[in-house]
Amino acid sequence: MLEYFSASFLYSFGKDLLKGRIGKRPNPEEILKMRNRWREEIEEKLWDFRKNGIGKDVIIHDIDRLDDYPDSPATKKGISPWFRAGLMDTYERGILLGLDWAGLIQDTETGKWRRTIGGEKGEKFCLAGKVPYENIVSINWDGDAYYNKPHIYCRFNGAKKQPYEDVVYCSFIEITHVPNIPPYEHYSEVVSSSKVK
Repeated sequence: MLEYFSASFLYSFGKDLLKGRIGKRPNPEEILKMRNRWREEIEEKLWDFRKNGIGKDVIIHDIDRLDDYPDSPATKKGISPWFRAGLMDTYERGILLGLDWAGLIQDTETGKWRRTIGGEKGEKFCLAGKVPYENIVSINWDGDAYYNKPHIYCRFNGAKKQPYEDVVYCSFIEITHVPNIPPYEHYSEVVSSSKVK
C-alpha cells in the first residue's frame, strides 16, 4: 500500500505532522466561538483607539517562538518570531494588519496590477495581512516593558509559516462626516498581493 505514496507526499505529510499542522484545525463550532469572541473584543478596542486618538501599532508574536522575544535569532530564515504592524481594521473572518504602503498602477488593457517604479505616480494602497480570528491565541492590550503597544499572539500556520490567510492591497478612505463618530479609515480589498507584479 505504501508504494502508492510518492516520496514528496510522504515528506510533506511528515513535515506538516511534525509542525502540528495536521489535526490542529478547530471544528466549525470552535471557530465560530473564537470569531465572535475576538471580533467583539477587537472591534471595541479599535473604537476606543479611534475615539481617543491612539495609534494603531501592535506587536505580533508567533506563539510557538515566545522565547525569541525580545531578541530574535539572527541566523534563522523566514518571518521574524515577532514584528510590529498596524492594526488597521477587521474583516469578516479576522483582522487586517497594515504591513506597508505602496503605489500601484492598473494596466488599462489587461486589468492587471503592478507596483510603481521610480518616480511613477500611482494610486496609494495599504498592503495588509489578513489574520483569521482562529489564528489569534491571546492579546495583551497593555503592552510590556519593551513596547507599550498591544501584543497579539498568533499561530503562524499560514503560507511560509506566517499568520496570514492572504496578503492583499487595500484602498482606503477617511470617513470624517458621520455625526458623533470620530474620523476613521475604511479599508476595502482590491487585489491579492500574489496577483501584483
